[in-house]
Amino acid sequence: MKNNNEEQGRLLRSAEELKAYFEEKLKSTPLPKERTASVREALEGLLASARELESDRDSLRLLETQVSTMQEEVPSNVIPMRRPPQVRRPNAFADVNDKRWILRLDCLIESKYISEIHKMAMELHSQSRRYAFMELRDIDKKSRTSLPDLLAMGAISLFVPCILDLTAAEQDTLRQLMDIESLQRPLLMVGSTVPFSQLRTEAGINLEFLNLLSRAYIKLTKPFTEYKEQGLIHYFLDSLSESPT
Repeated sequence: MKNNNEEQGRLLRSAEELKAYFEEKLKSTPLPKERTASVREALEGLLASARELESDRDSLRLLETQVSTMQEEVPSNVIPMRRPPQVRRPNAFADVNDKRWILRLDCLIESKYISEIHKMAMELHSQSRRYAFMELRDIDKKSRTSLPDLLAMGAISLFVPCILDLTAAEQDTLRQLMDIESLQRPLLMVGSTVPFSQLRTEAGINLEFLNLLSRAYIKLTKPFTEYKEQGLIHYFLDSLSESPT
């Protein structure tokens, strides 16, 4: 604090000295009127800023003195208490942020765009009680077809951007995973840019796997932002879960 005060004092003195030097120099070396006015304006601005800093410094000193005096006047048997600062959230978001859904059902999310599917999956996850969000392709190939390895990952959200990218072995392993009724297993969020009716006719799709996913089928017919702004995300969350906690 002391160093800052000294620096501000030097700045004010320097500004005053610079202005005085310019006025003195002007007497022996006159400048055009426009140039003189421009330099004077710049110097006045610098001087005004320095004076404002000096004024702020004086106000701060006065405030410190008042606080110090108040502390000295507090009786020795009184312990001053300070309430920790609280960050107030806008009311419009309070209910959303205070609830966490216990997601139970794996789901199929359909949209024309994978980016929209990813946004919806992330939103569902962010409002759930699952501790991590992971894409299946980020797991090593061996573990993708190992039921014990997947179960060992616990209560995470496991995201598949496109169902058509899954191999037959991966679909079968994920089907077995969905047969296990437990909140502690990974929950699947699988995306598709192909309509559900067309998926049923795809040669590489395991129909038993698809039917299990379709128990919770989310079809995005408009941009994700509209669903979020209109509060429809809660409808999807309710359809996948128990009551929020």
